[in-house]
Amino acid sequence: MTRDEAISMIVDAELATLRVEDKSNILQNFWTLHKDGEEYHRLPEELRREMETFEEGPFDAGPIDAASSRYVPLLKAALRSKYLGVVNSYLQKRLRGTHGNVEITGSPKPLMACPCCGYRTIESRGGYDICEVCFWEDDGSDEPHHYSSPNRMTLIDAKQNFQSIGAMSEAALKHVLPDGPERYGGPPSSTSRPYSSPP
Repeated sequence: MTRDEAISMIVDAELATLRVEDKSNILQNFWTLHKDGEEYHRLPEELRREMETFEEGPFDAGPIDAASSRYVPLLKAALRSKYLGVVNSYLQKRLRGTHGNVEITGSPKPLMACPCCGYRTIESRGGYDICEVCFWEDDGSDEPHHYSSPNRMTLIDAKQNFQSIGAMSEAALKHVLPDGPERYGGPPSSTSRPYSSPP
């Protein structure tokens, strides 16, 4: 099975469990999908026109029906984005319960190492991507003692926090993926020592 097929199966299962309010939040957050991206061009033309008409979000013209099937392609694109760079062993584990042991072919998209935790979760350095493993917002700096405005701390402080609690800060703990290190494989790059939660 290819990575694309595996991710599609996982996304279909996740979509089936989403509540309408979850769908609404996803649509609001993902509405401004980059128009040069591959996922955008996979969307139906009618949906792309709607996205261009209401550039700031679907709620510009009032409430929308987030349960409508016309938004399913955008919801799937949003859910698929969570698996960018995720290792095949994680996808296999996710499918094991419903599809048994499957072999997945293809490689994850190469990502950049987060300067805080070292896991490869960043699509492009300095683009203010937020690491799903430690919740560091990448401002492009690798300088340990430089104060990072988006993170409200220095990189060295964030690294120390990650080593001790598994997130860049106490407040970030509620945002990190509990299975983040497993999703992105290990060991992380030499930027930081990995956090290990107790068994």
